[in-house]
Amino acid sequence: MELLVLIIGLVALSLLAMRFGYDSRPGFGTVERGMDAFGTSWTDPIYDQELARETREARLRRLAGDEVVTSRFRQAENDLVQAA
Repeated sequence: MELLVLIIGLVALSLLAMRFGYDSRPGFGTVERGMDAFGTSWTDPIYDQELARETREARLRRLAGDEVVTSRFRQAENDLVQAA
């Protein structure tokens, strides 16, 4: 019973915070935003290149998979048309 009261209290507190809470920051504070003021960035060109390569490979695999699925659906549709 006490646990139920605690959970209800936390839910009520979060609803009140969402309704009446005030955040004076212009946005979410991050370390990167603070470092940008000093001209520093967190990017790594090698990591970015590797990520771009992996993204390209994943897209190509997905496109190849889509073509296989599409051709199978077309074959099934043709079989249904012939059967009708």
